Amino acid sequence: VTCTPRMSTHPMKKNTRSLTVRLGRHQAEPTPRKVGELRDVDGQLEVALARVQGAAIGGGCGLMVVCDFSFAHPEAKLGYPEVDLGICPAVVAPFLVKRIGAGKARAMLLAGGTMGGEAGFAAGLATHLVPMDELESATIAFAERLGKGGPEAISATKRWLNELDGSLDDEQLSKGAEISAELIQTEDAQARLRTLFKR
Repeated sequence: VTCTPRMSTHPMKKNTRSLTVRLGRHQAEPTPRKVGELRDVDGQLEVALARVQGAAIGGGCGLMVVCDFSFAHPEAKLGYPEVDLGICPAVVAPFLVKRIGAGKARAMLLAGGTMGGEAGFAAGLATHLVPMDELESATIAFAERLGKGGPEAISATKRWLNELDGSLDDEQLSKGAEISAELIQTEDAQARLRTLFKR
């Protein structure tokens, strides 16, 4: 189970982008398009914000942690249940390691499962936790504050940070996609996915 991203440039500020992640049921295989989405969000020189409404699971949670800032609410459902489905979360792993650290990422990805918004915030998946009814206004207010910064300074800072943390390593992303694509073809993974989609 992955999530479908819906991206739109925020009309208020040119150097801020808002990313809304919504839960969707579709093919879980890490296609080049989905890998490209993560790479594009991570590598852009604008500030990327995620506003998580409802659930961000698997690839959706990956999109969330790729963003520079992510807003969630206590009732949100977050996590990486790939191993529960016989799938390897290889594509999202590098981004999660960068966000929460190698040790925490290892424990989270190997354990699988999902968690609520408060636990996700405590674990570092979300940078901000606000009540559901304040989610949109809090995200917009933060975007407006960011928009007051110098666009060239923000772009230069993001470019340097991306270089420092290896965000531009396309070889690593391609390898992750290969690992995931290979494992999802196994009999175990296919059986688990069939069971899931029959529910």
